[in-house]
Amino acid sequence: TLQNGSNITRSYFYYPGKLYQKLILYKVIEGNKLSETNIGDIYSGFIPIEIPAGVTNEYIIKMTFFKNNYNEIDSKLINQDHLQIFTSELYQSLTDKKIIGIILSGMLLMMILVALLNYFITKKIEFLHNSLYSLCMLLIIFLSTYLTFNPSWFKGLFISYLDLLLLVLGTLFYLAFTRHFLDTRELHPRLNNFLKFEAWLVCILMILYSVFYFGFDTY
Repeated sequence: TLQNGSNITRSYFYYPGKLYQKLILYKVIEGNKLSETNIGDIYSGFIPIEIPAGVTNEYIIKMTFFKNNYNEIDSKLINQDHLQIFTSELYQSLTDKKIIGIILSGMLLMMILVALLNYFITKKIEFLHNSLYSLCMLLIIFLSTYLTFNPSWFKGLFISYLDLLLLVLGTLFYLAFTRHFLDTRELHPRLNNFLKFEAWLVCILMILYSVFYFGFDTY
């Protein structure tokens, strides 16, 4: 229940915590009925609430978590004037994890550039596969670092699905790199068949995970 005792309209932002796939705001009206309030696309993780002057409103919020182990409820009501300060403290705090992530991202970027340079010079496909593998690892580390403490919708999707997808793609590129670099087709046919089987198995498992993730609401 929120009350505005002033003579002007007050604007707030409700921060429910993280990580939510869907947020729906209902206002309780006469007869204890619920009226859904249009709050737009809540990709930032904050729900805008406006209360007219001299009005008391009661709200109910329906929240749907993403399918991951990092969900938490941390209910806060933030004045519009303080939102920028709150988000700055939430996103921009420099932790040891962020520092290490930034350093590793820079190292992986250098590896990508070196691998691409070798590919353009030698025209050997294994260097392209190696650079794509490093790119997937770079995206995992950089996005994990950049999205630390971020309650946005994209953070939830990344943690619950996209990071695994990037890991699987990186594994496939690394298997392809290994096969071409060792020339397993000619020199190690049994190892080549094993690596091909492993690649197909990883693809099938990722497809099954995607079906369960997008096709079912249960976690």
